Amino acid sequence: MSEQTTQEFYLKLSKLFDKDESKEHEKIIALIRVALEKGAQGKMGIFTVCDVLAEVRKTTLNMVAGKDASFENLLEDYSPEKLNKTLH
Repeated sequence: MSEQTTQEFYLKLSKLFDKDESKEHEKIIALIRVALEKGAQGKMGIFTVCDVLAEVRKTTLNMVAGKDASFENLLEDYSPEKLNKTLH
């Protein structure tokens, strides 16, 4: 998934979030649950997903604080091609 594809997916989710009538905290919890559950079932595994969530949180907080931050490296660092290589 490229940065552009990821941004498009993000925008779709954001619009869905805004249109949904559920309470804000319910939607936030649901989104986090989906990320954890799908990641745990997929190739990343639960521990890597937790690492990704921590990095997303840090990057987002830096963006909100007006610091120079981007998700570009995050997408690259956690790509399946990179994760599937072992360093023995």
